[in-house]
Amino acid sequence: MALTFQQILISTYPNEFKQGLFRFTYVDGQIIIDSWNVPNVPQPTYEQVMALDTPQLENAYNIKAFFDIFPQFLQNYIDSVAIARQYDDSFACISYLNSSNANWAADAKAFNSWRDSVWNYVIAQQALIEAGARPIPTDIESLLKELPAMTWPS
Repeated sequence: MALTFQQILISTYPNEFKQGLFRFTYVDGQIIIDSWNVPNVPQPTYEQVMALDTPQLENAYNIKAFFDIFPQFLQNYIDSVAIARQYDDSFACISYLNSSNANWAADAKAFNSWRDSVWNYVIAQQALIEAGARPIPTDIESLLKELPAMTWPS
């Protein structure tokens, strides 16, 4: 899959894009650079931008795109585990860490440890993906299935 003009520029100059140093607009159904204020970099032509498209850039873009959307899916999953245990969400469950009710405090402690293990696993997998040691998951559900299982106290 070749990247689009816009994807290439955003991938090549991510910080400059976040800072608003360049913008896009549509003219006659085609996207063009509306403004370009990137220090020490002349505004590239369409051809120059398209020449930047490489398999490495596409891979970096795909990794970033996956991990830009994945945290929300992961948070929803974490919340769903707490909800299945009758808590409003993950934050409600964790709020019982210092509860005087031993059962709720035990739930919160176990849940907190599990949540940490889930995030540690995801961060490790992201590092492997970025290093090229594992492919980008084909879908979010496949990565969610790899996560450590939650074991609630009895």
